[in-house]
Amino acid sequence: MAVFASRGKGFCKPLQLLIVVYLTNTERFSAYETVNYWCSDESRFGLHTRTGRMITGKGTKPIGYHQWSFKAFWLYGAVAPSTGESFFWQFSHFDTDCYQQFLEYLSQAHPKTLIILQVDNGRPHTAKKLVVSKKLFCCFSHLILPN
Repeated sequence: MAVFASRGKGFCKPLQLLIVVYLTNTERFSAYETVNYWCSDESRFGLHTRTGRMITGKGTKPIGYHQWSFKAFWLYGAVAPSTGESFFWQFSHFDTDCYQQFLEYLSQAHPKTLIILQVDNGRPHTAKKLVVSKKLFCCFSHLILPN
């Protein structure tokens, strides 16, 4: 498992991270043409219908129709600020299996690039069963981030 985690007092700064990763893994850098820093996050999008107020006579209980089902999907995304490239993929859940697939798709989309990926401390990102490929380094954000 090739995960580089920075959970110290300071924030994970891309240049400092790149220097540390390069000094500890020089031979791995020579196998790739480029090294890119990416930021990653997930969002849930869905439709949840709500019943509003209804006009009725005084003392009459309103009769309304409602839909209890909630349909949603998760959009996983990564952006490379230095190049402006972006990579998005839609999944049904926010779990380790979907995140594993997202990482595989990201690494397949950029076969000659070593990717340093900044992620938050979500459960799928830190799960023990998550296997990160050798061309990805994950940098975890500080637990408390300012706005």
